[in-house]
Amino acid sequence: MFRYFCKAFKPSKLLFNMLKWVFTNTQDKTYTLTGRKAFFHRYADTSFRNKWTGFFAPPLKFLDYYAYRVKFKGFDIWLSPSNQEKVIVKPWNACHYFKLNGVNVSETTFVCNKLPVMLSILRVENKAEKNVGLEIDMEFGINIRHMYENWHERGYNIEFNPVRRCVIASNEDKTIVIGCGNPSQHIGIRFLQKGFYKEHQDHQRCYVPGYYTIKFDIEGKGIVDIPIIFSAHPISKTKAINNFDSAFDKWKEMIYYKVSSYENIMHDFKINTPEKSIDKAFSWAAINLLQLFTENEGTGFGIYAGLPWFANLWARDSFISSLALDNLGLFNEARALLANFAKKGLPSKIDYENLAYGFADTGALFVNAVYHNFRFTGNRKILELLKDVKVENITLVNDLIDHDAHTTWMDTLTRRYAIEIESLWANNFRLMGKEEIAKRMMKKIKMLYFNDHAYDSLVEENGLLKRSKDLTPNCLFALLALDIKNNKVLDWLEKDFMTQYGISSRSKLDEKFDPKGYHTGAVWGLLTGTGACVFFKYGRIDAGLNCLKAMAKDTEMWNIGSMSECVTADKGELIGCGMQAWSSAMFITAIDEYLFGIKPDIAKGVVKIEPKIPSKWDYMERYSKRMGHNKMDLIIKRTDFGYAIKIYFKFPPNLKVELALDNAREIVVNNSKFKGNRAFFRVKGENEITVFV
Repeated sequence: MFRYFCKAFKPSKLLFNMLKWVFTNTQDKTYTLTGRKAFFHRYADTSFRNKWTGFFAPPLKFLDYYAYRVKFKGFDIWLSPSNQEKVIVKPWNACHYFKLNGVNVSETTFVCNKLPVMLSILRVENKAEKNVGLEIDMEFGINIRHMYENWHERGYNIEFNPVRRCVIASNEDKTIVIGCGNPSQHIGIRFLQKGFYKEHQDHQRCYVPGYYTIKFDIEGKGIVDIPIIFSAHPISKTKAINNFDSAFDKWKEMIYYKVSSYENIMHDFKINTPEKSIDKAFSWAAINLLQLFTENEGTGFGIYAGLPWFANLWARDSFISSLALDNLGLFNEARALLANFAKKGLPSKIDYENLAYGFADTGALFVNAVYHNFRFTGNRKILELLKDVKVENITLVNDLIDHDAHTTWMDTLTRRYAIEIESLWANNFRLMGKEEIAKRMMKKIKMLYFNDHAYDSLVEENGLLKRSKDLTPNCLFALLALDIKNNKVLDWLEKDFMTQYGISSRSKLDEKFDPKGYHTGAVWGLLTGTGACVFFKYGRIDAGLNCLKAMAKDTEMWNIGSMSECVTADKGELIGCGMQAWSSAMFITAIDEYLFGIKPDIAKGVVKIEPKIPSKWDYMERYSKRMGHNKMDLIIKRTDFGYAIKIYFKFPPNLKVELALDNAREIVVNNSKFKGNRAFFRVKGENEITVFV
């Protein structure tokens, strides 16, 4: 039995601390809870402040807000930011704690994984010795609309079902059902129908159907749990009611299933380093990708680009995210995501019944993602997707690809011959075995785009192509895709683009620089994560680590536990989505492939390991790293003579490892010596390595 099982990671107090955030001062923080069919977005202080807060079952929003009014012993008080003591956010729920005079109240919010159902569970604890009678009024604002829709005059049919004791609000078949699930003790319920419209922020208009009142007695020192169910469906009133019925008795099982699923997989998403903020951010970046999975009839399986704004499937975000799914060992999910796009003819965006095609980077990122999955799994079947969509039928003009100038990832700018598109295709041609084309493109890219700094794109003037004057960091994608070590360009990136919040989208010396500009100065998680990869790749470990620290800090700043789309370069204020898939994905890829340096090529039977060890770190550990059908633990510790490295596999591996450390002079592997900084050896179940520097 391999030592892997002796050291196998089990859920611990440390893990549970990794999986929660506790805040007493919530400021402008939000949180997002998700399932495959729905999501809930709210401010951490309990408020609903704008059109993007509330309960959504895409492509529709259903609920603008809800609020609770607690009445007991002459007290009459709304649960609100003014009496919230703290909030605790975990991957599966958020719990708000309130302290009232004589009773403690908490509200736990939860979104079911497989149904468009949300729970708000009230727990009331009587601190006194005597029984207390309580009433809780719930007010809620119905707003059934498409996500980007604003003010509307939509009317609703409201009915109270006395058997289910729930309120059913519908517009045509678009329906939300709200009512109490099976509580922990007998309660009384009444509904006072007193409908009125309410106009509020962001040009919104919602309908308040009345007041839903829950009445009960609580014993001295007793506790009562009251689950409120919100069940929505965008096309079927019957399904909304049926889902309410499913949740009525099974709400506890739904919670248990989701909590267990997270606990069971979290040991595969664990690193251990001296930088605990990075460790926690790594776990939460993995959680974010799981939270963004969606599966609806209109879209198929995929990953939302970002919440709450981008509840649709964007090709570029999906294909960048699939690299991280491979790193996390979620190979089936990565393949399903890629296959969904392929069977639809490789659209650039899947928005329920609407498909958009022809974005500049769709094909390039798709080819890269397919080959990445192949390297990590060795499963050749994934390569068949390339034939289905015929992405190899790309034509070059003067060894460059002329693409749509308005649909690069910086889609607010006009960019012909964008450096990232050219570089991705140069690498793709190499992957597809078209070496001559790849070499010609590589030569052209080096000549046109690089000198003391790098150029973003080409512009046409008087029939001639000239270099764009826009100073962007998009060369990061070229430096990552290709082997171009240019120290002057790396210096330029560090000096002109790095901020305390990450890498900005425009040089601070560019005359168009605006720290709040979406593509003209804001800091992007995509850029910062890619920057981390590049700096580690070319040995700039401190710069790479600074990128990771900035991204880790972001997880506690805005949408709790998430990595943002973009923030301002001067103050770090959120100006994009609070939970962005590609930000989390690039953080994971940077850590696994470039900090730990783990790059499997299972088809060739080789795993490259080239760790970049920060000078102040005495250890770094990656547990349960999946590759093919196996798992690996990588444990690195600094010693007086260099490093002690242990590599454990769960099953007997049929693999060779190529280990490289920049400053090594000798490597001893299982008693075999290798001079220099590289060792190539066949691994066993347990491998102990000594590195002399």
